[in-house]
Amino acid sequence: MEIERKFLIKDLHSLPFSIEAYPHRELEQAYLCTGPVVRIRKDDEQYFLTYKSKGLMSREEYNLPLNEESFTHLKEKIDEIDENAFVIVGDAREVHGEGFIEK
Repeated sequence: MEIERKFLIKDLHSLPFSIEAYPHRELEQAYLCTGPVVRIRKDDEQYFLTYKSKGLMSREEYNLPLNEESFTHLKEKIDEIDENAFVIVGDAREVHGEGFIEK
């Protein structure tokens, strides 16, 4: 089950902390389709095609590995990579949140 919080951030420098002080991963992602949700994502140096089932609070999510060439090919089919994001990571007792940098 996936439950997530997302935050829109105007500028990384406006945060009350330095993102560099925390373990984090940088993401690049875009949506090929929103019904059903089909997304491509670059997570550091790993690439995925993700399918999400119906649902709002909880839903199934399937991540299929891509290589860089496939990711680049699919990325060319999208008008705009619509999210420049980062994830602050921790263990199961800590917060996992995504911050999206406003364009």
